[in-house]
Amino acid sequence: MDERIVAATTAADLSGEAGGKHYMDWQAILAGAVVASAIFLVLTTFGGAIGLSLTATSAIRGTSLVGQAVAVGLWTAWVAISAFMTGGYVAGRMRRRLGEGTAHESEVHDGMHGLAVWGAGVLLGALLASSIASGVARTAAMPVTSAATDEYAIGGLFRGGPRQSATPAAEETNRQISAIIAADAGLSALPADDFAYIAAAVQRQTGLSEQDSQARANRFFEERKEAMTLARKVGVIVGFLTAASLALSALGAWRMAALGGKHRNEGTVISGLSYW
Repeated sequence: MDERIVAATTAADLSGEAGGKHYMDWQAILAGAVVASAIFLVLTTFGGAIGLSLTATSAIRGTSLVGQAVAVGLWTAWVAISAFMTGGYVAGRMRRRLGEGTAHESEVHDGMHGLAVWGAGVLLGALLASSIASGVARTAAMPVTSAATDEYAIGGLFRGGPRQSATPAAEETNRQISAIIAADAGLSALPADDFAYIAAAVQRQTGLSEQDSQARANRFFEERKEAMTLARKVGVIVGFLTAASLALSALGAWRMAALGGKHRNEGTVISGLSYW
């Protein structure tokens, strides 16, 4: 009889259940994920408020855009790691122990709960990783070729001229040039027809000579090409920092969940929080 009870208990432990309950404490995981997401959102919003974000204006004017991308990426990485470490600790501290046996097994279960907090947070962060990819990856999706950026660049083509931007013909010209920018973005040189169209538009709206109009059109294309090259560099930097921050966040969530579980088992009192 006793052997049957032991066998049943062992089978329950191996199947991940004890007393009819699963080892995964989803309430603790949800609590940790919500806390992590809230911290991430608050600190990301604060970062944006103090200028730790990239915009179309940065893409046009910033000579240190790569440095700015690194700063934004490092800030967002720090925010993500801090948020998930806190969420992991919450989950580990709140998790109920269910027939785990050894201290090592308990630590593994706590760590797994921290990892689950990280996973839930990143998925919740597909809303939010429009921020681990949006505090960071709004950066990656930086609108170098956005409408606002194109409008500014095209305006520079006609600077000094009558700027007949209110006429239907001028608006159509601007639309055509925007389409050319998008179509020729990856080329090393403008196709002859596109170059001739832009140069003629510059000459028509500014009154410059044919030679000066062609020089301005060529300079315009070179500046756009440099902007696209810069955007690719920024994308690589942001992509690396995003991947690194997510990996370190997972590790931090695991370690802090294990620490939270250790404090739970030992009854550690965090007096500063308990009596604040």
